[in-house]
Amino acid sequence: MNNKTKQKNTEEVKQVTEVIEAIKKVAEKKEYKVGDDYILNTEVYKVVEVLGNGDYHLKNTKEPFNSFLTTSDECF
Repeated sequence: MNNKTKQKNTEEVKQVTEVIEAIKKVAEKKEYKVGDDYILNTEVYKVVEVLGNGDYHLKNTKEPFNSFLTTSDECF
C-alpha cells in the first residue's frame, strides 16, 4: 500500500467516525424541560408541560398556536 492510498483510507476512516459520532448524538434521548424548544417534523414547538416517561405537552410557536401531546420517540 502506498502513502497516497494510506492517506485516503485514513481520511475515509476519519469521516466515517465523524458521521457515527453525529448519529450517536442525534440518537441520544434528550430530557426536555418546560420552556425548551422541541423540534417535530421540522417545526419548532415550546414544551409547556412535562408529563413524564418522555411525554410532553407542546405549544406551536406560530399560528394557529395550537397545543398537543407527544412523546420523545417522535422528536427529530
